[in-house]
Amino acid sequence: PISLFLIAYHKLCSIISFYKEIDFVAYADDFHLIIKSNKMKNPIINLNRLFNDIDTWSTKSGANLSVPKCKSIHICRKQSCKCTINSSSTVLTQVESMKILGLNINTRYRWDHHINYLVSSLSSRLKIIKCFSNPKMNCNTYTIISIIKSILLSKINYALVIYGHSSNSKLRKLKSIINSAVRSSLGAFRSTPVNNMLFESNILSLVTQPTVL
Repeated sequence: PISLFLIAYHKLCSIISFYKEIDFVAYADDFHLIIKSNKMKNPIINLNRLFNDIDTWSTKSGANLSVPKCKSIHICRKQSCKCTINSSSTVLTQVESMKILGLNINTRYRWDHHINYLVSSLSSRLKIIKCFSNPKMNCNTYTIISIIKSILLSKINYALVIYGHSSNSKLRKLKSIINSAVRSSLGAFRSTPVNNMLFESNILSLVTQPTVL
């Protein structure tokens, strides 16, 4: 249970909280350190003291730090800005994108990578909808729409409040998947207006979807 992880890792939270310039997000044993600055150019950030404190805690608690999972990402809109994060005890590999709690974030704080990931993931799930929509399956429309909400919309709604600010051209990829799924569930013609299909299936358009963070 998550509550047991929180109890076990409470001391680690206290250690990180001691460093006022560092914020962090924790979920069970998954920790993400956040260092914000809008003044420095090409900053060099040294985390030796923090990682030494974590190593000391790891030795006492028995919870080892997973070094291969330690990665850093520098999010900045400046073209010539570079950030160096180093530690003598832990090697931090700098990456162009990072997945944090199911959300793919890149160095430019754009959501192309996350939306492409969703499209790839949802395309395989769309095949399930089309399979159940086949008349030979004898599956009623209400059941298929419930499946759409369960395996498609639930994944799209997650963090939509964040990545939903992307351009319409990018979000259109997700809309087409929803429309295709609804069209298959209703057995509608390709000429059927999208708004009519969404109304009949009681599914909101992507821009008005309830969002869950």
